[in-house]
Amino acid sequence: MKCLSAKTVCSLMSISISTLYRWLNPASRYYDPSFPKPIATGRRKRCYLESAIHDWLRKKGPIDHDHRGQTGEDW
Repeated sequence: MKCLSAKTVCSLMSISISTLYRWLNPASRYYDPSFPKPIATGRRKRCYLESAIHDWLRKKGPIDHDHRGQTGEDW
C-alpha cells in the first residue's frame, strides 16, 4: 500500500493543486464525491492511496485539461 502526496498526485494526473482541492471541496462546483479522499498519516500530513487514485482514473477516463481539470463525464 503506497501513499502519494498531493503534489505527486497532481504530477501524475497533470493537474494543478487547485484543481485537486476543487475536486475535494463540497462547496465547489467542480466537487467530485467519487475522488479518493486523503488519509491522515500524522497530525498535519495527508496522503492518497496510489491504488485508489489509479482505480479512480480507470473509472473516470481521460481528464479534459481544457476545462479546468474536469473529467470527460462532466461535459
